[in-house]
Amino acid sequence: MARILLVDGDRRYRSTCSEDLERQGHEVLTASNGFDALRLVAEHAPEVIVTEVRLPGSDGIDLIYRLLMQTPRPIVILNSESSYHRDGFLSWAADADLRKSRDTSELQAKVRALLKSRWSEPREFVTSEELEACPR
Repeated sequence: MARILLVDGDRRYRSTCSEDLERQGHEVLTASNGFDALRLVAEHAPEVIVTEVRLPGSDGIDLIYRLLMQTPRPIVILNSESSYHRDGFLSWAADADLRKSRDTSELQAKVRALLKSRWSEPREFVTSEELEACPR
């Protein structure tokens, strides 16, 4: 199926999501922070990225900013707390914003939908000038 990168600071949650997505036939790479996520993106070119908003050392919004400067791909934001990140323009660049849950069925469905949707066609790049103009 697809190669998915799952970025979350909670080891147990990463494990649960990873196992559930692998049962769906996906190859799942995991990272606990933005730095490791960017390294995995460069090395393995995942087709979908799922990231928690609050990450150790940085946040998912900063990760999204950096990812948008690379090859476009579907991005899903997971959040477990308030929706503070929705005020930032870069969170709008994500293709989905899901509430973090032990039940990963919504995440699995969203990944399936994104893989079947417009992402089957190439997405236009966002220029670095456009990104620099965005408030973070």
